[in-house]
Amino acid sequence: GEMTLLLASIETACKYISSKVRAAGLFRLFGAEGSTNVQGEAVKKLDVISNEAFITALRRSTTVRAMVSEENDEPIMVEAPYDGHYVAVFDPLDGSSNIEANVSIGTIFGIYKKMEGGGGG
Repeated sequence: GEMTLLLASIETACKYISSKVRAAGLFRLFGAEGSTNVQGEAVKKLDVISNEAFITALRRSTTVRAMVSEENDEPIMVEAPYDGHYVAVFDPLDGSSNIEANVSIGTIFGIYKKMEGGGGG
């Protein structure tokens, strides 16, 4: 059902992110992008790529009503008719500041069922 589609979309985003991380040296994707995130940390180029991959994959899945990312100041709302019954929260590339030191990185996400009658998100 819808949860399966949502998890498949997350899987697709993770595979895309993995391919970009593996090829980061070839395409000069290491280093800071130039801005800071909501925690005041320098945003890395791979943070931006990973965040866009997650947002695009989840929006296209038509399973989420809202998304909350560590990289964005505000929640990302998905408008009808493309919205679904879930809210996704994520840090698409946790540990990105450690990539150049060859330390473990990963993706953190949570999925919550939207409450019926719970308002806009």
